[in-house]
Amino acid sequence: MKRILFTSLQVAITLLLLWWIFRDPEKRARMAGALRAADYLWLIPGVLSIGCAFLFQTERWRLLLGVQGIHLGWWRTFRVYLIGAFFNLFLLGATGGDIVKIYYAMRETSSKKTAALLSVLVDRMVGMLALVAITAVLVLVTAGAPPRQSADPGACDGAGPNHGRIARDSSLLGFCVDRFPPCA
Repeated sequence: MKRILFTSLQVAITLLLLWWIFRDPEKRARMAGALRAADYLWLIPGVLSIGCAFLFQTERWRLLLGVQGIHLGWWRTFRVYLIGAFFNLFLLGATGGDIVKIYYAMRETSSKKTAALLSVLVDRMVGMLALVAITAVLVLVTAGAPPRQSADPGACDGAGPNHGRIARDSSLLGFCVDRFPPCA
């Protein structure tokens, strides 16, 4: 009975969130237009990239859990990681997934709750250090490169003159950026 009530609550919350997202007819029309205009071939490298990232991040977190003496198994760790990724992407903001991962890791280990918390926090810090390292390498590689010029230099600037500059100027990313559809 408890499980049926919990599942019913989950379905109700999901339906409520879907209603809230799609309630505005103008927003629905803009979403439909964006989907019609989208180039779906870009989904292939996107799905492959995020899939590889999820696999590596799961293994990183599994290793951090193992160091703390928590052994969930690879598939269980992957499932918990995907649940956390869902919450990070769609609900509760950037840290919501971390809270969910902490909850599930603590639930799996009754005696090592602090270790479960630390594994998620250290995983987040390692991820941030990796982003800093990648950014530093890109800045160093592109420091002497001449800036790329697009056909319409102001088309993608949106928030200001330097918005998106690293993506446009990067010789590593330039081959991809040149193939992007023009900004509206």
